[in-house]
Amino acid sequence: WERRLTGKPPVSKTGTEGSSPSAPAIFTQGLFYMNKAINFLKQCVSELKKSTWLSRREVVQSTILVAIVVALTSAYVGFIDFGLTKVLGLLVGGR
Repeated sequence: WERRLTGKPPVSKTGTEGSSPSAPAIFTQGLFYMNKAINFLKQCVSELKKSTWLSRREVVQSTILVAIVVALTSAYVGFIDFGLTKVLGLLVGGR
């Protein structure tokens, strides 16, 4: 009758809600998530071993190229910003 009203089974009188006293539900659940985390990390290591890594020379070349592109892009944006500031200053009558 109690199950029909709430939709849940009655709570155990031992207070363990159906788990055995030797392995409480929280401990079992914690082990489940710990095993999932360990399995995930093992899979990560396995996938990383399959990857091909760049050589030191390729990493240095890529880093230099990125630095050059960033410098050129920032110079371009700075130039456009300076020009628009001067043009708008003339139009509005500011400095």
